[in-house]
Amino acid sequence: MNDIIVNAIRSIIEDIIPEGKIFDSHFVIDQLIKKHSDEYLIFASSIDASQNKTRLMNGKIAQKIEKQDNLVEKVGDTGDFWSVNMKGNATECSGWKKRIKED
Repeated sequence: MNDIIVNAIRSIIEDIIPEGKIFDSHFVIDQLIKKHSDEYLIFASSIDASQNKTRLMNGKIAQKIEKQDNLVEKVGDTGDFWSVNMKGNATECSGWKKRIKED
């Protein structure tokens, strides 16, 4: 189950985000919903939480982005970015920079 969300996240990073660009977790979540909705919903249904499920799930997605260290590098500290989440609220989030491929 984790593999399908990791593959979707990798696809977004590899295919959508240009090398050297900084992005935040909200961008990746937005792209998951738009382009990988089945994977997003399967992952969401696997999260066991009676409250704050969306926040918990989004944090788990950020952790999965973080683990793509061959594709991204962390920018700043957790919460340094200010961005609009999927509910339209401005909140803190994490940011990364897509690595530039070395030839």
